[in-house]
Amino acid sequence: MLRLTILASVFLSLIGVVPIYGETTVVKSVAELRKLGIAVERLRHDTPMSSVEIGSLVEPEKTSGEYDHTECVVLSTVVDLDRLSLADTGSLESVTVVRRSESTKARSIFLVVGKDLTKSYLAFQFNVREGDTTKPVRYLFPISQIGRRKE
Repeated sequence: MLRLTILASVFLSLIGVVPIYGETTVVKSVAELRKLGIAVERLRHDTPMSSVEIGSLVEPEKTSGEYDHTECVVLSTVVDLDRLSLADTGSLESVTVVRRSESTKARSIFLVVGKDLTKSYLAFQFNVREGDTTKPVRYLFPISQIGRRKE
């Protein structure tokens, strides 16, 4: 009888859960990203087709929410900026995720193969409180927009 009561309680609590969908924003420039408290840079890029090390730094005191994680996502094909958020959610049938790396550290370094540079983006996720609820907010930034590091 105790099992039945526990199962019924779990089932009823699941029915009462309202899904909270976050928002996704595509950031188009490094300056715009910096205003959000996020810095990015290419750490190494020797030749046009070589691997690239991408560094990111999230400054928690400058962000609008609590930092959750950063992802480096490589897609199967190049996607326009206006369709990047659809690719991020998996809503584009013609585009799949080839590789996904994740870091929960504020300072992260990702390795991207040169041929995947135009098909890759960074996703910065934060948890933002709105009243009594917390919702995830994602900022997407194409890696190809990150300029070379000045020596």
